[in-house]
Amino acid sequence: MKSIKSRGAAALIVLAAVWTLLCPGCSAADAASEEEQAKAAVETFLGNYEAAAMLDQAADLTPCTVSDSALAWEAADQAFTISGESATLAELRENIVYLSRKAACWAGMRRMQDIRREDLRLTYTYKSLVLGENTGRASLTETAEFFYTDSERPSVFEMSWRVTLVKVAGRWVVADATDWSSFDGTYKGKGPLDVPAVLAEFAEGLAREDCVVSYPLEESPDPAGNILYRGSDAAAYAYTYARPDADPDREDFYNPLFKAYAGNGGDCMNFTSQCLWAGFGGSETEEAVDGHAAPMDTAGLSTWYGRTAAEGTRDEDIYSWISCSSFRKYLMDGETGTNLLEEPGLYATVLDLGTGGVSGVTPEELIGAAAHVNGSGGLYSHAVILTDAKGLSRGEIWFCSHTADITNIKLGDYYTGPLKIYIPRYMRTDASPEGTARPERLGPVSVGDVKTIGFGTEGDAYRRLTLSITAPGGTEPEREVTTDGTACSTEYEFTTEGLYRVDCVAEPFAVGERSSATYYIRCMTSASRVLEAPKEEPAEPPEQTPEEKAAEDRKIRQSLLA
Repeated sequence: MKSIKSRGAAALIVLAAVWTLLCPGCSAADAASEEEQAKAAVETFLGNYEAAAMLDQAADLTPCTVSDSALAWEAADQAFTISGESATLAELRENIVYLSRKAACWAGMRRMQDIRREDLRLTYTYKSLVLGENTGRASLTETAEFFYTDSERPSVFEMSWRVTLVKVAGRWVVADATDWSSFDGTYKGKGPLDVPAVLAEFAEGLAREDCVVSYPLEESPDPAGNILYRGSDAAAYAYTYARPDADPDREDFYNPLFKAYAGNGGDCMNFTSQCLWAGFGGSETEEAVDGHAAPMDTAGLSTWYGRTAAEGTRDEDIYSWISCSSFRKYLMDGETGTNLLEEPGLYATVLDLGTGGVSGVTPEELIGAAAHVNGSGGLYSHAVILTDAKGLSRGEIWFCSHTADITNIKLGDYYTGPLKIYIPRYMRTDASPEGTARPERLGPVSVGDVKTIGFGTEGDAYRRLTLSITAPGGTEPEREVTTDGTACSTEYEFTTEGLYRVDCVAEPFAVGERSSATYYIRCMTSASRVLEAPKEEPAEPPEQTPEEKAAEDRKIRQSLLA
């Protein structure tokens, strides 16, 4: 059963409704402050909009807007000055018509991709709310928490809204709203929104086969000297440091080891690079990051490495790590790109998509891939990390990202236009990675889960291996397991919320360099849910023979005559 829950304004909405019934001649401002009443109007409208757009429900978007039935008799020619321009009540009502049709477009586009969700919960965080004499404006972030019907992981999405309010008949009501999406840039203010035409165009785009696949110029002549990519490790890292719920405090989930760029150009490519680095076996220690240890790339014409918040590395030295355009240049520049030259660095398969689905690769290959999508800076200006794929259509591929802080969202849910996907294959290095400790990362787990934690070594190198597990805040005795071989693992029960530290050490028996890698496992109260098994369709009854059908007809006639 689909449902929607809105926090913060529910009680106020009920109060306002009761007050209107009991005292229709009184304004809502008599029952609550103007600010509270304005917020209630905003949240009522947005809740109804998302019920239609996200849940595909038949929702009425007019309550608490200029099109509210309670305001039907208000003079349509009364004017309001908004952003220096005059607009009549009739003109403002056209905004609500557009928004209703926009919600219908998004619902239809999601329906075409079989994108369905349930248990929707909405939370609002206001950046500003300014109310004048009869016009106002709210700037806020909407955070949606829900489950896709075909995913066991919780999903979190945030969206920025700017809402215009006007005061009509003593009430603050919504006059317009924008989420700054490319949809508004394409359709808003261009005349009546034709929902069937938009959906027909979208369906045509979905069916278009427009995925172009390109590979590195040449495969590595020395595969044994490469660090191979493991997309599952990148996805596990992404889920570990992606937003777990509606709490807006980034310190609760960003990896504190790395300098963050939220509010300073955006943390999207920085986070995506961290995920790729984890997919190559990166170690979460200050020594490894500040020392730019492999799998970071510090050799050759182009470099790709990150930094901690400590002094010593300048942001301008790591643009390929933190900037989408610089990452593309690092990989694909005709003179220095690692994908086009035989030198140390990252090598990846590149997919260029128009509006259709993916082709030329398998769903498994997409897990842990990076993607550049449409952002505030235009085409390919925002980076996300693909974290799951059950097929090759956009409705079957999930992603996570930073700023916006998004977790386990379907690609086709919000990114329907052109994009680029980068599937890392290997990191070519100057030195052989043989014998290097390579952790097998786990994504978030639930309290009470029992999981296998382990690591191995690159290649077939035989080493003395030690695995150490430290619970958050030292709440449990440290677990240590030692074995000789190429792999080491143990069963472990998680009992405490927080980050568990896992240290992996590989030591040669004779003279040689010790290798270590560290990573963290996030333990949550509930990191996933159990999906119900799909209901089996009732089996078709076997076709009757003529003799059986005649016998059944005789029984029916006899029962009618009895």
